[in-house]
Amino acid sequence: LPLSTVIECFTLDRIVKSPAGFDPDKLASFQAYWMGQLPLEQKIEGCLPFLIGAHYIAQPVDDSTRQFVGRLIQAMGDRLKVFSDILDYDEFFVEDDQLVYDEKAVEKRLRKPADALRLLGEFRERLATVEPFDAPTLDRVLHEFVEAEGVKIGQVIHALRVAVTGKSVGIGMFECLELLGRQRCLRRIDRALALVSRTGEAEESASG
Repeated sequence: LPLSTVIECFTLDRIVKSPAGFDPDKLASFQAYWMGQLPLEQKIEGCLPFLIGAHYIAQPVDDSTRQFVGRLIQAMGDRLKVFSDILDYDEFFVEDDQLVYDEKAVEKRLRKPADALRLLGEFRERLATVEPFDAPTLDRVLHEFVEAEGVKIGQVIHALRVAVTGKSVGIGMFECLELLGRQRCLRRIDRALALVSRTGEAEESASG
């Protein structure tokens, strides 16, 4: 909350004798509201020090990195309540071979569903050739794919999210794919498929 607004709203007649109560939920709500009022450039400026401090980006920050951070912030929408919230989206800054997978998400979305790996592998081939590689096109292509396969969208999109982000939740799926770009998505899907396949083979060998 800007100091100027606090000063403007302050009046002596609203002072009471009882001690002030601290409501963290109300404070968080105020913070989220005022974050939403900030222009994108100020949000970028506020987030950059946290990304630099976590070694996710280097100094000096070049224009392409700045633009990427801005696009991520826009995709986060109201998920950005404090500037440090951007650190929850480390999947956009780590190298593809350093992406950490949530084991519970992998088990639930990639290992357990019978057709998960097949569907993910086949949709990967669509991603390899689709043009342009942007959110609206990717949305359309996925819907066409699940319709052709006769499956529900959740059977593909949940596995896809875990494969490219390592997590079960995040920003919009198609904005996520566009932000990462085609090659990063393909590398991460390949890595996830290989990881789950190797684990399955090891379990079969152990049980046999």
